[in-house]
Amino acid sequence: MLSFVDKFRKGLARTRQSLGDRIRDVITRSPGLDEASLEELEEILIQADVGIDASLRIVESLRERAKEKGAPPDVTDLIRSQIKDILRKTHDRTGQSPGADEIRPYVVLVVGVNGAGKTTTVGKLAFRHAAEGRKVLIAACDTFRAAAIDQLQVWADRA
Repeated sequence: MLSFVDKFRKGLARTRQSLGDRIRDVITRSPGLDEASLEELEEILIQADVGIDASLRIVESLRERAKEKGAPPDVTDLIRSQIKDILRKTHDRTGQSPGADEIRPYVVLVVGVNGAGKTTTVGKLAFRHAAEGRKVLIAACDTFRAAAIDQLQVWADRA
């Protein structure tokens, strides 16, 4: 039986393969990267949740590269490097994700198995962020356990 992580990796592999296949299909049909193929690549990237701004930047880069030299030698490599650059730019100098002061709203999703300490961790995170002068909103989804909401309320009151 596959573990959760193995299932997750398998699903990501299918998604990666599908995305790559769709991009290769566009490139194969239109090696010169005409405007129609660039729009199709943009649509594929947006559908793959790359993001609208990022997709527009990637396609614009492809458009400029196609004007300069004709079709780039490997569009998939260029797309991959553009995505890596975008991801690198969203991290600060230390390689850590931007802090709550840099992104608004800043959302923390806590997921785990029963008894792992999610509620306590959420309380501690809320306390820490509140102590740093941030506004904190705690939303509970664990309504199965009878005391979960009450416990979270106690932590919220402390924060």
